[in-house]
Amino acid sequence: MLAFPFRVPGLLAALACLVPLHAGATEKIPVGRVLGTPAITAGAGPLYHLWRDESGFHLRWVGRGAQAAVRDKKAVFTGLIQVVGGKVSMIKPAGMVGGDDSVNRLDAQRVMFKSECVEAIEGVDFKAGEGATSIYMELFVDYEVIAPQTVRLGGAATPATDISPMLQLDLTAPVGP
Repeated sequence: MLAFPFRVPGLLAALACLVPLHAGATEKIPVGRVLGTPAITAGAGPLYHLWRDESGFHLRWVGRGAQAAVRDKKAVFTGLIQVVGGKVSMIKPAGMVGGDDSVNRLDAQRVMFKSECVEAIEGVDFKAGEGATSIYMELFVDYEVIAPQTVRLGGAATPATDISPMLQLDLTAPVGP
């Protein structure tokens, strides 16, 4: 369910105003690194998983519920997704069940999300429209930039240790080896 609008702390509100989001960005990740569906374990987080399959892109997050020291402590996942050279042609929540969870389309190219998660697997599914060349993401947990090794890519769930602090996905890169 899409909810409009939602309140965000100053950090995310400032991110929504960034034009372009990718200014000063580092090297882009080839789209081939996010192919395949990963096995995701609920409560093993906080973690993000990003993959692509025939139905589009999938971004999932899991809370830290399985960690005994922080059991039942909600993690707040927030982020901004921007499609460059095209539009976000489809966006929908996946498994988001909290009362404050929301996905907001800021404009044709940008979407913002917020979700409070203890142990469930939640996320968003989206597609980049025709002409899209890149996808840029700013990902946060508890309103702080997430460590790159906590973002997992593709079916192998490879840690994205080379991103900092934003994920930049090159849609024009060859998919094969």
